[in-house]
Amino acid sequence: VHNHFSLNQNEDPGILAKIFEFFSSLLVTIPFKICTVIFTLSLLGVGIFGIIHLRMEFRPEWLMDPDSEIFGWYLAHKKYFSLDGERGSIYIKETNYTENFEKLDDMITKLENEELVIRSIDSWHTKFKSFLETDNPNFDWSSLN
Repeated sequence: VHNHFSLNQNEDPGILAKIFEFFSSLLVTIPFKICTVIFTLSLLGVGIFGIIHLRMEFRPEWLMDPDSEIFGWYLAHKKYFSLDGERGSIYIKETNYTENFEKLDDMITKLENEELVIRSIDSWHTKFKSFLETDNPNFDWSSLN
């Protein structure tokens, strides 16, 4: 406490103190408690309803600088080649291809069967497989190990 502090009982409480006194007398009543619980549960219900109906949307152009060259390319690609969709690439690193060639073949086959999502696949693996089978029609993947 400061040396010059004195508590003056005759001092008029400020407007803020009067507001707090009014609301504190309301908060202890049963009807106000019930209304507070109902209001809180309604806000919770509205929040849950909003989360359930939340729609996720992602557009790459939202992350691009509007003044960049790639943004101009993206808009032109979207305008003139919109039916082609987006190009995707799969990169695999730090793997032994001879040991995992069959797994790679299975993955590419699964991707090729996704006709509703994927239009075409350009894989070096398929071309290499054709080359090996042209050279030896009875080629076995396990012989690569």
